[in-house]
Amino acid sequence: MMFNLYIKFLMDAIAPKGGENDPSKVSSPTEDYISHLLVVYEKADVVGYMTEDLACQYVSFYLQLGRFDEARKLADRLCSGKLSDSEKLWILRASMEIKSFTDDTSAPSKDDFQYVLGLLRSALTKVSISQAEDLWLMVCSLYSCTLTHSLLLKFVALFKNVNFMLPAPVDLPFLLVFI
Repeated sequence: MMFNLYIKFLMDAIAPKGGENDPSKVSSPTEDYISHLLVVYEKADVVGYMTEDLACQYVSFYLQLGRFDEARKLADRLCSGKLSDSEKLWILRASMEIKSFTDDTSAPSKDDFQYVLGLLRSALTKVSISQAEDLWLMVCSLYSCTLTHSLLLKFVALFKNVNFMLPAPVDLPFLLVFI
């Protein structure tokens, strides 16, 4: 609780006047607050007070600073650690990856989609059934944009062994009706 309050205080000190909320465009004194805030987030993680919400704020703060690679590494580390069952964190991580290949001028490659689908598959094995709905929707949404016959077959092959995560036994092709 105290970490949340202190982080909120520092965020209020960092936010520029005039309602803008872009920490990447700040003055020199504010840079001290930014580095201190990053230390506070790290300390919350080290002492075991990192919650799902704090973790998402931490990753999002790196994104606001324009430090995408650090945000990506942090999300990877948090999703591999004690917050591996956090649906919000997995969705944030997958969203970052999707945004990274959709921001490119070239069309996303099969490898890009396979990587994100691998992340989502990993997430679906770690997140509880009752919280996995948004992850399933993300998988379906991702495939609805790129679905071809060969990708459809790969989709079925990739997720054929995850029926145990559905609330009731469901034949996987039934799920494809919703795409």
